[in-house]
Amino acid sequence: MNSPATALLGRSRDGVVYQAALLGSFALLAASLLVLGNLLTRDAIRERAAEDLRASLTQVIPARLHDNDLLANPLVLPLQDSAGAPAPLTVYRALQGLDVTAVAFMVTGTGYAGPIRIMLGVDAHGRVLGARVLAHQETPGLGDKIEVARDE
Repeated sequence: MNSPATALLGRSRDGVVYQAALLGSFALLAASLLVLGNLLTRDAIRERAAEDLRASLTQVIPARLHDNDLLANPLVLPLQDSAGAPAPLTVYRALQGLDVTAVAFMVTGTGYAGPIRIMLGVDAHGRVLGARVLAHQETPGLGDKIEVARDE
């Protein structure tokens, strides 16, 4: 025989308030786990992004042209895009002593499937030292032949 407490508990599980509280509890647990994961991996992700940027910079500016850390003092130019929206340009300077020997910066072009981000290195005389594709959304096997790993 069912006790009054069991009957009350059974009815409350069918109620909207109970279902909403249960759903809210799971959502809070999931959000807490995501925040914890973000906090635990934030520094490692930031370090990896800096390593990737440093690797791209060394591919477009030869080491013989600089004696400084290219990431140490980037120059941010306050530019605007074609629509007039702010589009700051970060320029990484290669120095030998106090002389600027080359610069590297990211440019974005329009590909068939979306934007193509390219790291471009230019020496003090305006000659292109190198270009590396950083990101694109081109079709694998067709438009992605611009990647170094696929070309070499």
